[in-house]
Amino acid sequence: MHKKVATMGGLLRTAGSLIGLLVKMHIYKLSDRYGRKPVIVMSMVAFLIAYILQWGFVTHSLSVPLFMWIIPNIVFCTHYLMDFFLIYLADAASASKGKRSLQELATDVSFFYAFILFLGALIGPMLANTVVATNAGASSISEMSKLGLMLSFAGVCCVVVILPESTTLESRNRATVKWDAEWSVLKWNERLLYIFNFVAPMTKVLRLAPSPQDRQKNSFLLAYLALYGLYGTSQYTGFLFYKRQWNWGMQEITVLSVEVTIILIVSQIFLGPLFVNTAEKLLNNTTSSTPVAILGCKLQAILTFTVGILQLLIPSQTIGMLAPILSGLSGTFISSTIALQMGMGPPENMSVIMGGIGVARSMVAVPSEMILAVLFVTTISAPRIFQAALMVVDVISLILLAAASKENTGSIMLP
Repeated sequence: MHKKVATMGGLLRTAGSLIGLLVKMHIYKLSDRYGRKPVIVMSMVAFLIAYILQWGFVTHSLSVPLFMWIIPNIVFCTHYLMDFFLIYLADAASASKGKRSLQELATDVSFFYAFILFLGALIGPMLANTVVATNAGASSISEMSKLGLMLSFAGVCCVVVILPESTTLESRNRATVKWDAEWSVLKWNERLLYIFNFVAPMTKVLRLAPSPQDRQKNSFLLAYLALYGLYGTSQYTGFLFYKRQWNWGMQEITVLSVEVTIILIVSQIFLGPLFVNTAEKLLNNTTSSTPVAILGCKLQAILTFTVGILQLLIPSQTIGMLAPILSGLSGTFISSTIALQMGMGPPENMSVIMGGIGVARSMVAVPSEMILAVLFVTTISAPRIFQAALMVVDVISLILLAAASKENTGSIMLP
C-alpha cells in the first residue's frame, strides 16, 4: 500500500508540475493584461473544478488513501494562489514606495501571508480529521468534497466582492500593447516556440540584473529558489514515513499538520516583522530588502540542515514531530521579503520575475516528484537515507546562496 501511495502520488504530482510549468510561463502575463483580480478568480474557479472532479472520483470509491487526494489538492492550489497574493502585495508595495518603511510593509505581508496559511494549510487537515472521525467511507468523503466546494465558492465570492484591483488601467493598456506587439511579429513556428520555450522566462529574469557580474550571481539565487520548492514535496512524502515508521493513522498526521500550521501562523505574524527589523539593524539600516532576503534564505537553509542532523542522530517520534515544525519556522525568514523585493522594483517587471521563478521551480519539481517517490519506495524502512538526501539539498542551497551574495549589488528581484 505504501509503495502504491508513493508511486501514484509521484505520478499525480508530476503531472501537476508539468501543467504548472506551462501555466506559470504565461499566467502572469494575463494578470498584467487583464488585472490581478480576474486571474485570481480564474485560479479559484480552477480550484472549484478540481473539487468537482474529486467529488466524481470519490463517488466511484477509488481505493486511494484520503490524505493523498484531499490534503495535496488543497495545499497545491493554495501555494499556486499564494504567488498571486504575493504579486498583489508587490503592487501595493510599489504604489507606496517612499511612503512606508520596509518594516511597515513587512508587517502587512506577514499578516496577509498568515491569513493564506490559515485558509489553505489549517482548514484542509481539519476537514480531513472530521471525515476520519466519522469513519470515512466513499459517502463521507463525498460530503467533505461538498463542504470544500462550498468553501471554495465562498472564497471566490470574497475575492470578487472584497479584493480591489491592484493594477491601473494605464498599466493594463501598456501590457496589452506590449504583448500584442510581440505576438504579431511571430511566425507560426515561432509562436509555438514562444508558448513552449521553458528557458525564456528564466533568461528574462536574469536580463533584469544591472550588470554581467550581477547576472551571474543572480543565476545562483534563481537556482536556490528553484531548489526551495523541494521542501513542500519532501514534507508530503515525510508524512508517509511517519505513517510507516510509527504506524501513525490519519488522525495523528492531521494533528501534526494542525500544530505546524498554528505555529507557522503565530510565528509569521510576530517573527516576520521582527526578523526584518533585526536584519535591517545588523545590516546598518539598509533601505533595500535584497540583503535582508538573502540573509533570511541563509538562515532557512542552516535551520533545515540542523533539523536534518537531529533527525539523523535522534530518530524518535518526538523529533519526528519537532522537525516539520522547525522546518516550517524557517520559511518565516523569507516570506516577509519576497513581495517587498518585487515591490521595490518597477511594476512591469513583476510578472517577468514571478514567471521566471515559477518556471524554475516547476522544472525542478517535475523530476523531483518522481525521484522522491521512488526514493521513498526504496528506503521505506530507512527514513534516515531519505533525510540525508534532503540534507544534501541544504548543502547545495548554502553554496548557491554564498555565491549569490558575494559582493552582490543587485538581485533578481531588485534590478
